[in-house]
Amino acid sequence: MRFTIEDPYWKNKSEQLMIQLGLPEYERQQISNKLFAEQPESKSEWVKLILNEAEHIQPESESVSPHADDQEIHEALLKLPFLLKSAVVLTVFHQADHLGGMSSEGDYKEGLSRLSDDLKTDEAQTLRLLNFIKLAYEIIEMPQSRQEYPEENAETEVKSGGKRNAVKLITSAVLLTGLLSVSVFLLSDPPVANEGQVAGEAERIEDEPKSEKVFSEKEIEAYEAQLEANREYLKKALELTDSELDFLMIIQQAEAHIDYISGKWNGNTGTAGPDADHMKQMTADILSQMQPPMTILKDFYDQAEGVNSNIIRSDQAVNMFLNSGQDFLIAYERKLNHLIRENNYSEEELKQNHSGLLETIAANGMEVNFEETEGELASFVYYGGDAFNPQTEYLHPDYRAFLTSLHEVGARMGFQTNNQTETLTEIAEKLLRIEDEITVFFNLQDSLNDQLEDHEFPQELHVPFSLSYQYIEQIRPIVSLGGAPYSEGTKIPEEYRHIWHDILNDEKFEDTMLREVVSLNQRIAEENDYEKLNDFGEISISPFNDYIDPMHFFSYSNAMVMPLSGYLKELYEIYVNEGFESIEFLHPQVVVMFYLQALETGDIETAYSLMGGEDLPDYDTFAQMVNEHEYDFKRLSDVMPKSSSDLGMEFQVQQRNHTLNVTVIESEEWYQIKFESPDQFEKLATEGDADAPD
Repeated sequence: MRFTIEDPYWKNKSEQLMIQLGLPEYERQQISNKLFAEQPESKSEWVKLILNEAEHIQPESESVSPHADDQEIHEALLKLPFLLKSAVVLTVFHQADHLGGMSSEGDYKEGLSRLSDDLKTDEAQTLRLLNFIKLAYEIIEMPQSRQEYPEENAETEVKSGGKRNAVKLITSAVLLTGLLSVSVFLLSDPPVANEGQVAGEAERIEDEPKSEKVFSEKEIEAYEAQLEANREYLKKALELTDSELDFLMIIQQAEAHIDYISGKWNGNTGTAGPDADHMKQMTADILSQMQPPMTILKDFYDQAEGVNSNIIRSDQAVNMFLNSGQDFLIAYERKLNHLIRENNYSEEELKQNHSGLLETIAANGMEVNFEETEGELASFVYYGGDAFNPQTEYLHPDYRAFLTSLHEVGARMGFQTNNQTETLTEIAEKLLRIEDEITVFFNLQDSLNDQLEDHEFPQELHVPFSLSYQYIEQIRPIVSLGGAPYSEGTKIPEEYRHIWHDILNDEKFEDTMLREVVSLNQRIAEENDYEKLNDFGEISISPFNDYIDPMHFFSYSNAMVMPLSGYLKELYEIYVNEGFESIEFLHPQVVVMFYLQALETGDIETAYSLMGGEDLPDYDTFAQMVNEHEYDFKRLSDVMPKSSSDLGMEFQVQQRNHTLNVTVIESEEWYQIKFESPDQFEKLATEGDADAPD
């Protein structure tokens, strides 16, 4: 992606970075103005400008999410010294390896260590929490009021009050539900009162009389006592220490929630947040979920007791279990591997000296395998074993089988799951397993819907939806070269060429979506003598759009110079010469890009082939409409999904200072731009825009 501060993507990234560094609203206003005035030409210059301005500013914490645990890690991050804080922020959230040495590895490691100490956890868990809050940061946008440099001598007005418009318009509730896998824990987090208050109001707010607390001290003490009793119960039931329990999401969630209602929440949430009765019910539900894994799973199943279908009840239960279920596996793996390293145990010695722990693991529906690699023993924990089947016999068999493979697909939803130590071969194997599971559940969904009466609505299962998101996240390292910072013209590394060869030739990948996607990249790479084209592989895909609205899956924000070049131009040429067959898994966003490319280059036949709708005129009339205007887009800032309905998928095209809406509809074959009126060509034309900046 080419850098320009005029792109909405980088405006929003600027806002996110400034909030991550603790800059108050007034300072963000000033730095935004400076960014637009100085027009940094690269990501390095962009970061350097913000860091230089931020270094001497006293950090200020503001709300970044309605989730209490998100706010806790955010506030802890801002307590770090500036060098350490900026190193952690750039490395975790902004890919510092791409930013010309803006932070040192030593500062990053020290920052991570001190952050872990502050949070009373280890570095692996701290990284997990940072990746978790990444979702909260990524929906923050720069306010519309300072989207451009103010006119000369104009006074800068700092607007106060109200809630920040932090969520994209596109069905944000559905999108976040997909990202967070409808976790009951996350949905139960309370909204933070007075979200988005700017620095200018801080003193006024402090002077105002505080609202009476909703929860009395006696109630809080009772909740804290129950929390402690639940911890003690879990320590015995799971045979884990306090520090090992702290790794579990159910513990983090409960403690953050009790801390929140005892110290911050006063019921002042307006019409959007829960009332006192609802918050009390939430608290009871969160505390009740501090249970062993098989109990949690059964509770989730019982919550859907009003549903007649065992498939749907199993789907809801397992989908909610995804977020917390794998924590137990990892916690036990960490404990066992620590014992192995600390005591240099063999498998037999561990079994002999810690037989009680292994029996506890088994009683909680899990099994342990041991593997020795290059003389080092390691344990692997997964669901299954003699106690698992009797405790899960109520589940549909496909969901029970899925849980026993949970460790193989890495299906922990709600945050980035790519493991930096995984090889490309291991990622490909995981993708194959995920695709197999998705196929099983979509077949199950088809069988469920085949039994519906005409008046009944089709059912959509949640687990394959969550797995589909996981699949798209996991495929990135293989198709886009892992985001590696190779300049254009650099040869594609041998490791990627090797895994592509394996995927294209090993029969186990036959008839898979993975082979189809890799086949396209292999072809483009081979035709270009394996030189890495600009933006290679960085295109959004929607591989399961027969079942899932592609607008739910959008990975890349594409800023580009028109006409297209590099990888995107290669895709366009494939469509022009061969049609959509080999690229049909691409996100419908690409149709908008092709449409604009065809208009700018005067390729009327291709533009017409991309149009559809009941009002589409004949070719000659269409050509006449198009040729009445000239199209010179130069720099196209963004093509972003906006909404989806029965009428089509609406995208926003942001080009310089203009924002236009383009509707994409499904055709019998692929996707098409909806023809609405001749005005849509006039709106895209360059007339009257001669003074617009290049």
